[in-house]
Amino acid sequence: MNTKKFKAKSMEKVEHNTQTQSEATRAVLMMDRAACTKMTFLFCNPHYIAKSNRPYSDFVQLSLLDKAKGIYTGDTYITDKSSQKFVSSVAIARQQEQDDIVKEGSFLSIISDGSTDVSSKKAEIVYVRTSVRCQVSTLFIGVKNVPKADGENISTAISNLMT
Repeated sequence: MNTKKFKAKSMEKVEHNTQTQSEATRAVLMMDRAACTKMTFLFCNPHYIAKSNRPYSDFVQLSLLDKAKGIYTGDTYITDKSSQKFVSSVAIARQQEQDDIVKEGSFLSIISDGSTDVSSKKAEIVYVRTSVRCQVSTLFIGVKNVPKADGENISTAISNLMT
């Protein structure tokens, strides 16, 4: 197939699909392959940092390591502030995925456990267990500090995390 015809057909598909897709999805579809690959690598390190509970400043060193391995992502976004933005974007996307799973679930079970940290602050950690099309998922919802570990405060903390 002629490359001009292929590009034209690809653009038609993108333009046709943009009516039913979000703005973010349309932006990703419009990116060329190199930019998409670059963005994928840019999101990998912040995702690792968040999952491993590492400081945002590690992002710069990880990016330099990527560069030494031949993975060049440019110099624009190689700061700890950019890492914070990437982690925030990943968190928003993950939260949306969890919301969708909870909405589709055939049942909902809330799991809560209390803890006290070294400064004697009490907190509740909340999980949700649900099933979507026979696939059981346990999702972390959040941690909420409570002034006192009694029924009323725990119930309020769970309600606040679930809304």
